[in-house]
Amino acid sequence: MKLERRFYQLYIVHQIKKCLERNENCIVELDAGLGKRVIMYLLAKHLPDKNILIITPSRASLADTAIFFEEMSRTEKINMRFDYLKQGMPHQLRKKVLEESRVVLSTPITLTRTLSRYPELAQKWDLVIINEVDKIVKRIAYAEETSDMEDTVPRLTTANRFSVTKGVRKTKLTYPWNELIKLISKKCIIVGMSGTLRDKHIIHTGEKITLKDEIKTLLETVFRAKKTKIITMDELLKKTDVWRYTQKNLTIIRTIAIHDEKIQTIDRILSEEIESILKRLAKKEHTNDYTVIEKAISLLEDEPTKFKLIRLVLARRFLVATYPQHYIQFLNKSFIKQLLERKTNKEFNELIPKESSKIKKLCEIVEAWVKQGFKVAILSSFVRTTQRIAKALRERNLKVFTLTGATLDKEEVLREFKNNGDVLCFSPVGERDIDLPVDVLIIHDVIRTTKTMYQRMKRGRRSFVLITFYSGTHEEQKVSSLLIEVRRKYPWTIRVYKE
Repeated sequence: MKLERRFYQLYIVHQIKKCLERNENCIVELDAGLGKRVIMYLLAKHLPDKNILIITPSRASLADTAIFFEEMSRTEKINMRFDYLKQGMPHQLRKKVLEESRVVLSTPITLTRTLSRYPELAQKWDLVIINEVDKIVKRIAYAEETSDMEDTVPRLTTANRFSVTKGVRKTKLTYPWNELIKLISKKCIIVGMSGTLRDKHIIHTGEKITLKDEIKTLLETVFRAKKTKIITMDELLKKTDVWRYTQKNLTIIRTIAIHDEKIQTIDRILSEEIESILKRLAKKEHTNDYTVIEKAISLLEDEPTKFKLIRLVLARRFLVATYPQHYIQFLNKSFIKQLLERKTNKEFNELIPKESSKIKKLCEIVEAWVKQGFKVAILSSFVRTTQRIAKALRERNLKVFTLTGATLDKEEVLREFKNNGDVLCFSPVGERDIDLPVDVLIIHDVIRTTKTMYQRMKRGRRSFVLITFYSGTHEEQKVSSLLIEVRRKYPWTIRVYKE
């Protein structure tokens, strides 16, 4: 493997070196597919006198980064003295790795467990690089952090009832980062890297629910010990050659509307009921934006209205994201069933489609692409839907592979699919950690989180993306809003065409 050194990558490395000289932290926004691993390798190579700790978000990402470092070190004949902490590695061996290696890779959980046992080893590091730093921030958080064990936070129990659980720590960071950030030495320089730094998360101030920029939360928590330089894509586009590569990495998106009158009817009734409840709760929570309330249901006070709202939102979500045999169990709950029958004057069984018109249409689309010699990947939010789609495609004599959380060796599945497959059906099993060898990526259903959907769209490098949705439903509005946000926040490599 020959390393292609691009000017924008060298520019980022140079800026980080200047931050080290000035004793400043640094946050780098770099779009998907532009080489964050290359930059990490170049930093390790060009800072031979610095001890560098690299934290990757998952084991798959850790393995890919380690392989890349090994290949580059071998190609360039460099003895980098790097190693990595593996899950299941004995504590004494982890300690030895941290003591003896100049460059160490680790996942957050493994590193937290190791430094908790050997906190003195945190003092060694000059530079800590956090890949996918935006994943540290909780999507829903409290404005004030506390470790007071008398604080209480509502939790949904196995009995589907809200109970008040004592001893839950309120933090703005996901586990284990709420603990790990305390173990990292304040003397070291922290570099955060992410393809997405333009999103907001939900904050409960104690008086109301509001939205806050994730970058502000990062600066207040992870990067608060030092002044922090932020390198944005806007800066890179003005000062470097990054624009040459964003054009090569272009993703074309097309939406596919699917008409189903029964789905439209059920969705309309559920949406009207949800909107009515949200407006009442928004008034109670002192906010004008009732859509924020829907995203922050878990932060609301314990009351029967909230429980009812959760039931309705789940039913509507499954209606567009799964298939009749699955979502019928959510629609068949007493108050939802009565609501549907009362609003339509029809028997419940008459309202439910016999099959998923979305999956049927999707199979037709896939078959047409495969016949032209293209490889296709299909992403759906739920494992059951993934399996149902795979079954339907196999019945059409297509060579189908599946990738879910139960898949033990993702790389082997991807290799087999690349060599012998027609279609890869997968669930969100680490959409940031795999690059799909496909020509067409079909998204069966979307979620509201813009950055997560953007990352999913970018999994297929330079691929054609199709998004299916039920016309005349809340899903159509959700897809439209999502694409507006994606184009606004990440305009560099996205082009959207409606059906």
